[in-house]
Amino acid sequence: MTGSDLPPLAVVRAFFDALARGDVPAVLAALDPQVVWARTVDGPDAVVGSGAVLEEVLAPWLAAGVGPVGYRATGDDVVEAGLDVPAVHVVRLHAGRIARVDQLAQPAEGDLR
Repeated sequence: MTGSDLPPLAVVRAFFDALARGDVPAVLAALDPQVVWARTVDGPDAVVGSGAVLEEVLAPWLAAGVGPVGYRATGDDVVEAGLDVPAVHVVRLHAGRIARVDQLAQPAEGDLR
């Protein structure tokens, strides 16, 4: 699922697809071990490390089977908009893995479609 040979958009889509399926090994494989997940929606805090991100940020999403509604890619950055979770994520990759996620507010409907 991960690797520098995949385009960033493919890595991010595979990550969110794995999240929606509840596939924890695939979710962790997509994340850099030192990933930073900045939750600007809930306040200016960040969670660092794939294990902490899984436990503190992604666990509720795994249980809910969330799915994205749209993507935009620019170089190593991908923007994802969620339907089930009211947020937009700016995802930055490094060496084929998700290295940083900035979780932002929900856009108006149709902004990323």
